[in-house]
Amino acid sequence: MSSHYKFQGVGLASAEKKRAKRKFDKYCKIYNYEKINDLELLESLVFDEILIERIKRKIEDLTKSKKVQDAEVVPKNWLERLNEIEDQTLKIRERLGLFEDKKTESPLKYIQTLEKKFKKWMSKNQGSREIVCPFCSELFYLRIRTNKYKAYKSPFFEDKILCNKPLLNLFKMGKITKSNVAEILGVPEDYITWLLDKIETKKD
Repeated sequence: MSSHYKFQGVGLASAEKKRAKRKFDKYCKIYNYEKINDLELLESLVFDEILIERIKRKIEDLTKSKKVQDAEVVPKNWLERLNEIEDQTLKIRERLGLFEDKKTESPLKYIQTLEKKFKKWMSKNQGSREIVCPFCSELFYLRIRTNKYKAYKSPFFEDKILCNKPLLNLFKMGKITKSNVAEILGVPEDYITWLLDKIETKKD
């Protein structure tokens, strides 16, 4: 979302304005709108969606009222206004491209749109290798550029074997039990027995 555009929510009550802002931010996150006219249209869409909620809530309250004998009796002007706003939201959605068919879209335009969305998504997910695509929900993995990282040798491995020598030394000194070592390493006690035997064999 463009950083210079501020959601206003003029005409909405305080609680409604908060819901509208959450909706607005969610749309921006998914569709990555940048142009001012798109953002203004989006604010109009969110405003109308909150009005729809307001009218439906009024209808719900009315049907729960003891004064209404027949729950199906709803003021005609309410229903007309509801239909009018719903028609308006459909037009705005269409102008914003929310109903755009990817099959009829230019392949280059579609790829460029995905690239923009992906770059924005990546900026917020720097530290993850296993990724679920925010568009198709497919799982994929990131190939890390190793020249950007500092090599680090884990203290929990000896060659390729799970082992922590300071931990084993504490066990040999009688400061902790074999079950303590197994619990810390997340292995069965038999593994610790095998590991100690292997270390002694290696010494010989």
